Amino acid sequence: STAMESERSSLMARDLETPKKDMQLRVIPSEVKFLDVMAGRVYRLPITVHNLGRYSQKIRFQEPVKPQEDGQTCYVDFQHPKTYFKLILINLDKALASGLQTTAMVKYHPDKNEDTFDQLLISVGNKTVEIPLIGLILSCQLEIESEVNFGTLVANSKVYCKEINIINHGRVPGMFKTEYQGQLPIVIFPTSGIVQPNLQDRPDIFLNIKAHVVEQIIELLNMSNDKKWECISLGSVFFGMSKIEHALLYNNSPEPINWVAIKHDDIVGELGTNVQQRTDVALNNLTYLRKIKNIDITTFISYVPNEGRLQPYQKILITFCFSPRMILHTGKTALFLRFESVGSKDGFLRDDNNKTIKSDRFQKVELALTGSGLPVLLQFDPGRVLNFAPCFMGGRSEIQCIMQNRSKSLPVMYRFKKTAHFKIDPEKGKIDEGCMQ
Repeated sequence: STAMESERSSLMARDLETPKKDMQLRVIPSEVKFLDVMAGRVYRLPITVHNLGRYSQKIRFQEPVKPQEDGQTCYVDFQHPKTYFKLILINLDKALASGLQTTAMVKYHPDKNEDTFDQLLISVGNKTVEIPLIGLILSCQLEIESEVNFGTLVANSKVYCKEINIINHGRVPGMFKTEYQGQLPIVIFPTSGIVQPNLQDRPDIFLNIKAHVVEQIIELLNMSNDKKWECISLGSVFFGMSKIEHALLYNNSPEPINWVAIKHDDIVGELGTNVQQRTDVALNNLTYLRKIKNIDITTFISYVPNEGRLQPYQKILITFCFSPRMILHTGKTALFLRFESVGSKDGFLRDDNNKTIKSDRFQKVELALTGSGLPVLLQFDPGRVLNFAPCFMGGRSEIQCIMQNRSKSLPVMYRFKKTAHFKIDPEKGKIDEGCMQ
């Protein structure tokens, strides 16, 4: 709210007409207003009455009857000691021929620095025109914006500022005071001051402050359908091979954010364990846990990029690569990542009870990556050493060998390299899981 005074302008009369159709009379102006007056000075404004009728009319100027605010009555009379408004006219009764006009002068002589109100009555027969007489002291005029709109902001504890102007169109200085009684993190400064000139004794003005506060949201989306991903299964991969998956990291907020991917190092069952087994079983296997403690899981599962900057509503591609190696024994590998924004996370979103909610639940996203490393399980019958029967030069000796893929999870793609004097048929092929050829 801002204290300020009613609207003023320089000393002038409103050039408006007051026609009375049934009276055939026009009075200019429709109200006599003295603006920015000072006590002890004398001010004059003219008033003109025009006979619009087809015949001569007798016009009477009557004394004001409206009482003053202090309970006293002001009269249009030269002798009355309490008169503020006086009509300078030789005769209060005036006969006007058709089409003619007469001009009188209204004199205003205030003795106090306060607003004064009265009225002048002009009669024709039994009909009367009321002309307001107004005297307004020298004052100020404030112009201020009615609204401050911050638009959409992210709840990241940054300070956002907007300036508004208080313009004084008046002729005297004025003091203003601002006050905010709400509970939102809004600060207005300066809280008081003086505008040169003008701005006091006006009714309170309410300044609307608007802002749409949102969380800074970071999301990990599926490439195919833009659904949120919490777990990416890389499936089963033979040792020495690799498998690649992609995801989209999305900044679902109106401000840029810096982000980083953080690997969880303290989760039981990251490497070479069955992630479906009970936690107590995993914890009891302390010997095994000690062996894998110093193994860097990122040598099995890598991800690029692992940090960067996202513009508002931007999506970038994250690539995950699973390359298992035989270290201790086969099993499922699990890596837990957290993508989070870098910087302050103390927001100021509020619930329905206007209580502060400080939460960073939207400023990070956690992802589980799982994959199984498997050895190639091929069985050869009659064995891995083939002894051919002797044969003459130019002849040939053949052996039939059966290959069996003992893996229950993955098919085997095979290819035999060319070797001198030996021909293998077929040279390449595929054996499904649990099948033979």
